[in-house]
Amino acid sequence: MPAAIRQECDKHFYVSPFMPVAGRYHFRIDPPSDHIGVVLNYSDADGVLRHAAFRGSRVPLDDRALIRAFFSYPLMTLTVTAGIHWEALKLWRKHVPLVDRPPPPIHPVTVVRVSEP
Repeated sequence: MPAAIRQECDKHFYVSPFMPVAGRYHFRIDPPSDHIGVVLNYSDADGVLRHAAFRGSRVPLDDRALIRAFFSYPLMTLTVTAGIHWEALKLWRKHVPLVDRPPPPIHPVTVVRVSEP
């Protein structure tokens, strides 16, 4: 299997009122196969602040798979939104300082140029 694809880029967009628009994202993505793996680390000068990972298996994209996915994850958007707000409430109760939203970037699209090893 080919080596994982690794890229990184500086953070230039506003995500949360609890996180400054600073830091760096590090991505690792497995090449397409019967399985997929994606890892995202967000770091600043002190080290990794957030770590997220996903691993999945390829399934046929047919009506049966779509129906199964629909009923396996009912109200997923509502659940995720509620979870984000619940975590924000916990941070707010701990008096974590809020970060002002900066003005939007002049160029809203990030282009990461890949350098050859």
